[in-house]
Amino acid sequence: AGRQRIICWSASTSLIPMQSGCGRGARDPDHVLLSLWEPGDNGAGVFKLNVNHGNLTSVVQHRTGASSWFAAHNHVVRAGTGWVERGQRYVLYARASEDEWFRKRIEFNPFEEPGFSFAGFSQDPHVLYVHSEDATGRYAVYTYDLRTRKLGPPIAEHPQFDIEYVWTSRLDGRLIAASYDGERPEQIFFDEKARSEQAQIDAALPRTINRIADESQDERWALVWSASDVQPPRYYLFDRAERRLHLANGAIAS
Repeated sequence: AGRQRIICWSASTSLIPMQSGCGRGARDPDHVLLSLWEPGDNGAGVFKLNVNHGNLTSVVQHRTGASSWFAAHNHVVRAGTGWVERGQRYVLYARASEDEWFRKRIEFNPFEEPGFSFAGFSQDPHVLYVHSEDATGRYAVYTYDLRTRKLGPPIAEHPQFDIEYVWTSRLDGRLIAASYDGERPEQIFFDEKARSEQAQIDAALPRTINRIADESQDERWALVWSASDVQPPRYYLFDRAERRLHLANGAIAS
């Protein structure tokens, strides 16, 4: 049931990351999802906070060791990660739908045992994206099937560098890109529209490294992070309909 509570923001309280976004969206603008580790619990749970009057409603019961929870593009919390045994063993909880119980998918010591860690959600609710370095000694992104509990072949890898992040659509969950740091940050694109869009942004801001940091729920607007070794980070709004970049005081490039 919903209840009133004052939340003191601390290391035990955090917004739930959405797939390519944070815990609040246009579908439910009156609420945010919070990961909250309450006193006396042995892990964090998930609560829905009404931003208008502060009521909290439990969404996911706490799980042992869980410290971070993740919601898919449809705002359903479907994965949680953390550490157990005094921070020595990584643990991943996951489910395919809101109607299912969370199950522990893996628990391992990454310094001594093979394993994988959560990277993101795929369009198939029964398939996660995960990081693993077991095959080559470098982190690549694989699929993990919740039904068979098995890894699939790598979907993003590099012969020299670790794959760090995957970027998926907040509209439909499709895979857009994966990133790695080589001599400079680079991306592997799976979506041709996104590849073309990145090229347009780079052409408008040619002397900086430019990345989409966030998007509006309808993906009409993108927040672009831009920086270099001689320029501190700047943020621009990219209007996808007009194909224009805007700084805080107006349009600067097309």
